[in-house]
Amino acid sequence: MPENFYAEGEEKFGFFASRGYAVSRIVPTMRKFYKFVLNDIQNFNYDTVVDVGSGDGYIISRIAGMKKGSKFIGIDPSPHMVYVASKKWKRMGNGKIQFIQGSSRNIPDDIRADLIYSSLSFHHWKDREKAIPYIMSHLNEGGVFNIYEVEYRGELSRRFVKSHTMNRETFEKLGKESNLDIEILENMGFLRCSFKKQ
Repeated sequence: MPENFYAEGEEKFGFFASRGYAVSRIVPTMRKFYKFVLNDIQNFNYDTVVDVGSGDGYIISRIAGMKKGSKFIGIDPSPHMVYVASKKWKRMGNGKIQFIQGSSRNIPDDIRADLIYSSLSFHHWKDREKAIPYIMSHLNEGGVFNIYEVEYRGELSRRFVKSHTMNRETFEKLGKESNLDIEILENMGFLRCSFKKQ
């Protein structure tokens, strides 16, 4: 039986959800969000990248396709997601990405990265205040932890996913409580919050 990497109350992705996850990419808002993330990540320098909450591996596989010679690791609490991502991207010739089971609270001790990011996962996390410094402890000197989320500003098109959105104020509060400097980028209702390791 696989170890349970979910905290109590976190949304779990099982057998069926992991196999149907790609359907979200037909939604125009989601396609725009993924484009926002991929364009933004190109502004950062990295040799090792970790995706926390990597799902079916779509974003990290696209990043791996943009930059050759780097190391890529996808971490997800769902054994089903890890299985789907590993099988899918190996079959598509992108086997250089390592997918492992873990979470925002459980990353193998030997993993260090220049860029760690989370996309559409952070809003699910419990103990966010503890997770941020923990994840940052896995950054190399000068590394960056980016959180990418969708912002809800009353749009009808996003009302059905309101519980899966974040806002600038929440990130500013987290930065203050964690005593960390943050940088927030807002674009088309999408957010990127960066925590940098000095």
